[in-house]
Amino acid sequence: QLKAARLTEAHAPGLFTLLRGLARDLDTAMPDTVAAGLEQGFFVSSCPMLLPGQEGEASLAVGGRTLHLPLPAVAALDRDELQTVLAHEMAHFSGEDTEYSMYFSPLYAGLEQGARAMSLRRVDWGGTWPDRMLERVVHPHTVLAVHAYRRFDIVVAHWSRLRELEADRLAVRCGSAAALASSLLRVGLVADLVDTALDAVAKQPGDIQADIAAAVAARLGQAAAGDPASHLGDCARHPTDSHPPARQRIEAAHVAIDAALMARAARPVTEAEPRAAQALFADWAGLSLSLGDSVRDRALTQRQARRDELREDAGRAVPEATPLHASLVRPVILLVLFGSICLAMSVICILSALYGGEQDREAWRLLAAFTVVGAAGLGGTALWAARLWRGHGSPFLVLSKDGMQSPGFSGTLRWVDIQGIAVGGVHAEIAFVLRPGAVLPTRTGRIRRMSIDVGKRAVRFAGIWPRGLSATSLQALLQRHAEAARARDHLAHEIDAPETVWVERGVSSTETCSTFAVEAVDPVSGRPAPR
Repeated sequence: QLKAARLTEAHAPGLFTLLRGLARDLDTAMPDTVAAGLEQGFFVSSCPMLLPGQEGEASLAVGGRTLHLPLPAVAALDRDELQTVLAHEMAHFSGEDTEYSMYFSPLYAGLEQGARAMSLRRVDWGGTWPDRMLERVVHPHTVLAVHAYRRFDIVVAHWSRLRELEADRLAVRCGSAAALASSLLRVGLVADLVDTALDAVAKQPGDIQADIAAAVAARLGQAAAGDPASHLGDCARHPTDSHPPARQRIEAAHVAIDAALMARAARPVTEAEPRAAQALFADWAGLSLSLGDSVRDRALTQRQARRDELREDAGRAVPEATPLHASLVRPVILLVLFGSICLAMSVICILSALYGGEQDREAWRLLAAFTVVGAAGLGGTALWAARLWRGHGSPFLVLSKDGMQSPGFSGTLRWVDIQGIAVGGVHAEIAFVLRPGAVLPTRTGRIRRMSIDVGKRAVRFAGIWPRGLSATSLQALLQRHAEAARARDHLAHEIDAPETVWVERGVSSTETCSTFAVEAVDPVSGRPAPR
C-alpha cells in the first residue's frame, strides 16, 4: 500500500497544467493517477497499488501509470528544479520504462525466492574458508542459484542505468542540466530530513507538528541538513526500480561538481519557493496537514501496538532460576574412544613383549615406552572422568529474570546488556554479545571452555551444551528470558521505540535458516533487489 493521497485536477490545477505541458513536450500520455505523500520520493510506476481511502472507507486500488510526488521535496525545489524532476519522471512513461519494469520485476522476485529456497539450511557449516568450500561442494545448487541472481542483477543494473540517463537527457530538454544536478543532491538532503522527522514522530507522536513538509523545508540550509556532497553516491529511492548514483547522472549531464553546485543544492528555502509550490495546489496547507495527521495516526497506532506487545512479553511467565547443566554425552563418547585406544595400545604392547617372537622381545624398550604412554593416557582419562563427575551436579549457567550467573565469570550478566545471542548446535557453542558501553564480566577460570572475547565484546561457551535441550529449545529459552527482561526494562523507563534482542537463527543445527538472505539484498551492484 502506498501511503499517499490521490490528487485530482480539482486538488492541484496548477500541477496538472504543468504535467500536461510536459506530456506534450515529451510526446507521452498523462499519468492515470497522481498521488502525493511524505514517506517516498519522486517515482513513477505501472504496478497496481493501494491508496488509503477516506476516513472510514476502504483502500482504493489504482492501476495504470502512477506518479508519486513527495510534498517536502516539492516545497524545497524551485520551479526549474521541480519541472526538471517531473520531466524526468514523465520521460519514463514516454520510453515505456515502467512497462519494462513490470516485465523484469517478476523474474527478479522469482530468482530471489528460488535462491532463498535453495539456501535453506538446517546445519551451520561454519564461517571459515574450508567450511564454505565444503558447503559449496555439498550444495552446488545454491551456488548456481546465487550466481544466476547476481548475473541477472548486473544485467538489470546495466539497462536501468541506460534508461535513467536517457530520462535525464529528455528532462534537461524540458528544464536545465544545472537544475537536474542540484535537484539530485537537494532531494537527498530532503530525504534525510524526512527520515529524521518520521523517526521523531514514531518516538513522540503527540509532540510533533502535523505539517512535516513545512518543518523539513524550514531546516534546509541549516547545518543539521547535512552536506550535499555526501549524497553524490546516493541512488534515488524507488519502490520497484533502481537508479545509478547521483555522481554518474550529474557527470552524464556535463555539470561540474564544484562549490557552486554544492551551494545551490544546500541553499536555504526562500519564501518564493514554497509559494510557487503551493500555487500548484488548491489547498496546499490542508493536504500537507492531512498527510501529517495520517503519519501521526499511524505512529500512534503502531506505538500502542508495540506497547501491547511489550506488556505481553513482560507478563510472560519466566522461572526465577533455570539452571543449565552440561551434557555429558559428547565428553563420555570422547572418553570411551580415547580410553579404549589407550587401553588397547597398552595391552597389545604388553602381550607383544611377553608372548611375541624374538623380534618383539628385542624391541621391549620401545614396547615399554608405548605401554607407559598408554597408561598415562588411561590415567588422564580417569582424571578427566573424575573432573566431569565432580562437576556433574553444578550448573555451568543459571538463568534468572534479570540476567545469568556462571562459575566461569564473576557477577551477573544482565539481559538488558546483551545485544545478540548465538546458538550453535553443530559446534556446541553459545555466545552472548554485549552492547557498546556494557561492562564485560571477569573470567574466573573455573570453566576452561568459557572465554571472553574483548574485541567482539562476547562471552562464549565452546564445547558445552546444556543437558536435555536441543538447539531450537535452547534458543527459544534464551530468547524468552531476554525479551521478557527487556520488555520490563523499557516499560519501566517508558521508552517508546525499544530495540529488541536479536538471535542468530542461522547457527542452529535444527533451525531452518537462509544463508542467502544477506546476499539477496546486497548483490554485486550494491543495490537492494526490487520488491
